[in-house]
Amino acid sequence: MAQSKKELRVGAVGAKVVVKVVESGAVPSGFSGATTLRMVFEAPSGKLFERSAAFDSDGTDGKVKYTTTAGDEVLSESGTWKAEVWFTLSGFTGPSEPVEFKVADTLQTA
Repeated sequence: MAQSKKELRVGAVGAKVVVKVVESGAVPSGFSGATTLRMVFEAPSGKLFERSAAFDSDGTDGKVKYTTTAGDEVLSESGTWKAEVWFTLSGFTGPSEPVEFKVADTLQTA
């Protein structure tokens, strides 16, 4: 699930995208020990973006975050985005299940 305290908008700076990593409905055992956290985003146009990610807290809840920055292409298009977390844990390296989230247009006309 991707979530934000604010509605995600095109071009937002400081917007936090959070993905909860689960396996069979629960956070993987020992997930707080996961390393090499990164998030891969797919824009509505199909373009892919890879960014370094971090635990949203201590990792025991399975939540991993990415926070957008000025000039970032993540959230550059309105529509339905996809995100997945790539991580290494106990001999496994790979992605979480992808999640979808919406990004809305802004009211400004640039």
